[in-house]
Amino acid sequence: MRLNSLPIVFLALAAFAGPVCAQNIRDLGNIPDPDTSGPYAMDISGDGSVIVGNAVFQFMSDFRPFRWTEADGMVALGLMAGSRSCEANSISSDGSTIAGNCIQAGVGGQRKAFSWTAALGYQQLPGLAAISEESASAMSENGSFAVGSSLFFNVSALTRHAVRWENGAVLDLGTLNPTDPTAQSSATGISTDGEIVVGWSNHITGDRNTRAFRWENGVMSDLGTVIGFASSSASATSADGNVVVGTLGRQFEYELSGAFRWVKGANGAPDLMSNLGYLTGADTASA
Repeated sequence: MRLNSLPIVFLALAAFAGPVCAQNIRDLGNIPDPDTSGPYAMDISGDGSVIVGNAVFQFMSDFRPFRWTEADGMVALGLMAGSRSCEANSISSDGSTIAGNCIQAGVGGQRKAFSWTAALGYQQLPGLAAISEESASAMSENGSFAVGSSLFFNVSALTRHAVRWENGAVLDLGTLNPTDPTAQSSATGISTDGEIVVGWSNHITGDRNTRAFRWENGVMSDLGTVIGFASSSASATSADGNVVVGTLGRQFEYELSGAFRWVKGANGAPDLMSNLGYLTGADTASA
């Protein structure tokens, strides 16, 4: 499961009393370590019972991931072997598996993606080259699939490609411009069964504007954009992968951005991307 961000120390939880739902804000506490502060939540399991996030370690130089449950409170996950800093980005819907990235120890430490389970602890996820940097951003329902990106040298050009990991094995999802070795992409969302992936990619050589993509059965499709915007970037998808949300950008930037919702056409109907508009008085939105 993936919520794009929850950059807060508190999480709103629902307390049910009969048919009435009363909302309560609850302090999740802190990691029991005097060197950490400012914890923030990043994702939540499907039933809301498990929360993952990170705490700042020693004056914002590094981070420490945590896992929160009602029974155990906020528990530090420690570090992946050889790392100085780790961040949890996502948790599977069933709450069993956590994905994120760590910075290796030493000067110029590389970023490496990981999956974590209570049984196995940290497992480093491979990249697309012997020398590469990875980040995992979202997971399927049971944690068998994770998605993110791998930064590597492609025909002597440094580039980033969207990737999907299946039980630890990496798959290059490519870009919307496969003939350009400098084109970049990144995966940000995944369907419940792990078969549909969404994210962003460069689509024209020399054009810095990106397009939201939807990947299925080995094919990466350009979701386009809407009138008045030059860029789009998908951030999440529905459980079945047929609804995608994300952000719209104007020429080369997202400062005056918009939010979109894309729906796959059914029974021969065309796909549809809609601008979700703005809140009253706002000129920026994102989804």
